[in-house]
Amino acid sequence: DEKWAVCAAERPISEISAVYIWEVDEALLPYKSLTDEKMLKDYDFDPNIRHVAFSVERTLSFLLTRLWWRELERYDQPHCNSLLPFDDNKPLSTYKMRRESLMDRGRPNYCNIARRLRWIREAYGAHAGKESIATLLSDRVSRLAEDLYQVNQMSHRWLEAAREVLLSIQKAGGMSIIVSGDKLVPTLTKLYLYRFNSIFTPEQVYASAKMGKAWCFEQIV
Repeated sequence: DEKWAVCAAERPISEISAVYIWEVDEALLPYKSLTDEKMLKDYDFDPNIRHVAFSVERTLSFLLTRLWWRELERYDQPHCNSLLPFDDNKPLSTYKMRRESLMDRGRPNYCNIARRLRWIREAYGAHAGKESIATLLSDRVSRLAEDLYQVNQMSHRWLEAAREVLLSIQKAGGMSIIVSGDKLVPTLTKLYLYRFNSIFTPEQVYASAKMGKAWCFEQIV
């Protein structure tokens, strides 16, 4: 059963009043619209937001590098639990992630790929400590906080409004799920950087780049 998002809910399925499916870019957060001149005019954004957006993009690229995205991209998965059958579930502290090859005799080593996805899944949900994504950001945390504040202010409080809508859905007994047009690790990274990881668990995030959105919808319904 691959209906991970609904099955991972903290309350019984019978208590979920409705399920809302969201895209990330230009829905929950402004992304391309921050750097596209035409979209900036259409949305009446402060033109200075472009400089802030490029700063956030640099942080995103930095973090993706720290999350092994260059190696993982060719093994993109639609969900963080897609490779669970290959995961040996041994403590991640016993592995040297950077030394483990994702290929074995010319074939993908899905056990090692599954371990990396598990590390990302657990780090995404960690608030602090050496196993959290925040640790990877290092001295960029304060810069990111200022950038996100500026993005919100210059986009007519887009991020603030999105968060309020999501929280109101939760309060009403509904559940929100991401079906992104992007790949999985970049999607999780964006959600983390824009601080939506407190609302969306990794299990509530699907990426359609590999299988298509229709497939993702089938897993949800």
